Amino acid sequence: MRKILVVLLLLTSLLIICSCTNDHEDDLIIAVEPTEPIEPTDPIVLKNYNDDVKPIIDNNCVNCHSNGGSASFYLLENYDQVRASAASGSLYSRMTDATNPMPPSGILPGTVTQIIDDWINEGLLEE
Repeated sequence: MRKILVVLLLLTSLLIICSCTNDHEDDLIIAVEPTEPIEPTDPIVLKNYNDDVKPIIDNNCVNCHSNGGSASFYLLENYDQVRASAASGSLYSRMTDATNPMPPSGILPGTVTQIIDDWINEGLLEE
């Protein structure tokens, strides 16, 4: 019985050792470089102040938040002022505040506030 176990152990060891050999080079799959560049189907376009945020601020905020406006103590006339307000968190939080929203006429549509949120999260790009 012991001889049978030794033989089985040797055969098992031999099978394991033989199965660990390297494949022949002809059996390997070689990665092929594409012949044409791969173009993304939906390029990512980041939001920026000039194209996306400024029109929202100009149409909803500047009437009050400019020199001579009723809220001239908190100016939103240019990129630096709007960026500072966004970076502090007050711009987005006031636009979405249910009890005291800006503009005072009511909370802006979700598509508009999403543009502001995306712009903030994407790094407050100017151009």
